[in-house]
Amino acid sequence: YYARTDEGSELGNIAGFFFANFAWVDNECNYQVADLFAVDIDLDTKRFVKAKLDDLSLNAKETMILLFFNTMAAQYVKLHAMANWGINVDESLANVNPFFRQSSVVTIMYNYFGYTSFNGFLKTWAKEGLVSPGRLKANKPLVQAFNHGIKNNVWQH
Repeated sequence: YYARTDEGSELGNIAGFFFANFAWVDNECNYQVADLFAVDIDLDTKRFVKAKLDDLSLNAKETMILLFFNTMAAQYVKLHAMANWGINVDESLANVNPFFRQSSVVTIMYNYFGYTSFNGFLKTWAKEGLVSPGRLKANKPLVQAFNHGIKNNVWQH
């Protein structure tokens, strides 16, 4: 959801972007859900104004980290899930449009392995020091965030 200030507002030309029921993984690698993540941007200067995660004020760096996390963990996985709506693997396509059928099969496999295998990369990445070993928790906090994003529909659009 987004909103903007009225023309001539004393606050300026500000747009507010609001993410309800916002899933994230904290610094201790725990899955969390905030009631509201709100970000204000000055539309004239294209600059960050302020942001809050529930009652916690955030700086620009923290805000960008959470926005990127949301893109990767909630929006990106939904985009792949929606790609499955446009596939057709029916055998009749093998002669009519083999490229479309092949692309459909590749999409299904890519989405399946991306969802089921991505968490497995974390073990190697943790071993190499690229991510915290806490990301390997048995409750799979990143997968929980993925699932939260998938179940949260596409209301942002």
